[in-house]
Parts: sequence; structure tokens; C-alpha cells
Amino acid sequence: MKQFVLRIIVFIIPLFLVSAVLEYKIRSVDSYYKQKINGLISQADSIEVLILGSSHAAEGIDPGQFDMKAYNMAFGSQTLYYDKRLTINRLNELTSLKYVLISIDYQSLYYPHNPTRDLFYHYYYDIDYDEEFYMKED
Repeated sequence: MKQFVLRIIVFIIPLFLVSAVLEYKIRSVDSYYKQKINGLISQADSIEVLILGSSHAAEGIDPGQFDMKAYNMAFGSQTLYYDKRLTINRLNELTSLKYVLISIDYQSLYYPHNPTRDLFYHYYYDIDYDEEFYMKED
């Protein structure tokens, strides 16, 4: 019996180590959320038009087509709550901001927030929905 338990432990240890290394590597990869907020922070003083909204704005509005310096912070399933909070939280940094373009469609008016995305806004943008409690393990 002792030898059986020892073999199980020897089998499990490499699996645990591989899982731990993969988890660490995955957490260190730049996500699309992180790329967008880092781009906003790095260009904050020159942005004149801030584009917000859901995936329709994220995929359908090209900031390069504006005559002014524009930046697209729209994201799939992003609700009006997060559009507003993103703008208010970064308003002091956006010194050249003249216009905020918010794309509104049927899902913007139906959903107050998307519970599956709330953790990402907490983790990457430091925005909490209605004082929710979030664990990093989520």
C-alpha cells in the first residue's frame, strides 16, 4: 500500500508543477484588456476623441479615419456602465480630450453589466461593479 501511495504522489507532482508553470505563464501574457488600457495610458495626453461601446464600435470604428487623434476603447459586451466609468476614471489624464463617442445598440440598453466580464474590468481597469467582491482566483 505504501508503494502505491508513493507512486501516486510521484505521478501527481509533475502534473502539479506543469500546471503551476502554465498558470504563471498564462497570467503574464498581455491580454487585449491590458493592451487597450496601456495604449490609453501611454497616449492619454494626445487623445482628442475617445471611442467607447460594445463590439460594434470596437470592430466598426477605425480611429485612423478621424482628423483628430482618436483612440478606441470599445470592447465586446462592454456596457454603458463601464463606458461611463472608464471615461470618468481617466478624465484627469485625458488632457486633450474634446469628444467622447459612445456607440449605443440594443444590448447597451438591455444589460446594466455583464457578470462574466466584471472580473476583467476589476483586474485590468480597477473598476468594480456596484461594490462587488472579486477574488483573483476567479
